[in-house]
Amino acid sequence: MVDNKIPDYSRCKTFKDFHASRLYNRWTNKKCSQNFSNRLGISFTTSYYAYNTNVVATKGLDFIYGKSYGNLQFTPSSSSKVKKRQEARFNALVRHTFHNAKLDDNALTEDKLQVARHHKLLFQENQSFITPIKHLRYKKRFVVPSKGYYTFPIPFHKPRTIFVPAISEPLCNDSSVASTSSQHPQPPVNINIWENVPEHYIPLIPPFPVYEGGRLNQPSRLKIHTKQLQPLAVGSAG
Repeated sequence: MVDNKIPDYSRCKTFKDFHASRLYNRWTNKKCSQNFSNRLGISFTTSYYAYNTNVVATKGLDFIYGKSYGNLQFTPSSSSKVKKRQEARFNALVRHTFHNAKLDDNALTEDKLQVARHHKLLFQENQSFITPIKHLRYKKRFVVPSKGYYTFPIPFHKPRTIFVPAISEPLCNDSSVASTSSQHPQPPVNINIWENVPEHYIPLIPPFPVYEGGRLNQPSRLKIHTKQLQPLAVGSAG
């Protein structure tokens, strides 16, 4: 199957390249593994998660992938004796994990979830978490990763796009000429705002607009109020 496809080892320079290429294929194909434990009588799913490159550039996170755990289900044996031993082992594992973290039965659920995530422990059915894969990281922080720095494929998310409607205005105001803009509206245009921006400039762009109202170098609200300034009209001398 495609999900189990192993990259060609001859094209990988090191075992790190081989391992990274395999993780990339599993993330791209959205492979979800079903895990079973007959000793504990449980089953759960795991999959691979790729951290967004915008988070790497803005927050300095250098992890490339993470592993997602979830969908815990109790699958005990049909034998009552085996089922009893499975439940005893599972409860002992949970108690041992929380005891080492100095958490008692009355501890907050948030604290238990944090400890369980650290030890990769699923102890309730509605629980899920992502743990970073620490042995595979980006080379630089606070910058959008570039493919040229790596000998293996790295995940890239689609750039953000905005939809700008095309506004068509009539050429004249003569009432005898019918306007066709309302009869045949223009479809929205898909524009990639990062298309012409170099990669090393993208982390420097703030997430909020620098100017408001479409006017540049506009005075402050206090100055407008004290001097009773009025907006400029078309054709005025300023």
